[in-house]
Amino acid sequence: MTNHAWGPPLSGRGSRAVGRTPRPSSFLRLRFARVHARPPGRAVTSGHRVERAKKLSHLRARRLITPFGAGESYVNVESAILLKDLNTKRSKLEEQMTEARSLKADIYKRGRELDAALATVFNDPERLHETRVFITNKALFNIRAKHLSHRLDTARDTLRLLQKYFTANEDADR
Repeated sequence: MTNHAWGPPLSGRGSRAVGRTPRPSSFLRLRFARVHARPPGRAVTSGHRVERAKKLSHLRARRLITPFGAGESYVNVESAILLKDLNTKRSKLEEQMTEARSLKADIYKRGRELDAALATVFNDPERLHETRVFITNKALFNIRAKHLSHRLDTARDTLRLLQKYFTANEDADR
């Protein structure tokens, strides 16, 4: 006795769908498409969310929403990136300036110490070698101090330029 006498065969699709005609997948696809029909380019969401999505896409098209956040009225993404880059440069420059200031103060302090030491050494002819060493050190310190003050000046000039640029941009944004 075979399985056919008791109903559909136990293997294949028929065994799982007893009493139902198996529907082709294309039919299901069409039915699904009809139920979930929507105009192209619109997400299946509630009304206010659809409106919000439209608004956002409109803003994105006008490039008012940038990768740096919504509502920032940059002219375009490129200027936003440029501003970010300038901000990082400015912070680095400020760090360098504070570092240079502390170094400069340290150098001047050491210079004063050297001056005091030189005043005592020059009066003692037996310590001639020591005098030469002190003089060399003093010269080196002077050179280093000059270099640092030059670096400070250039950093200050760059910061002034950046400040001008930022104020001009803020005025343009308003």
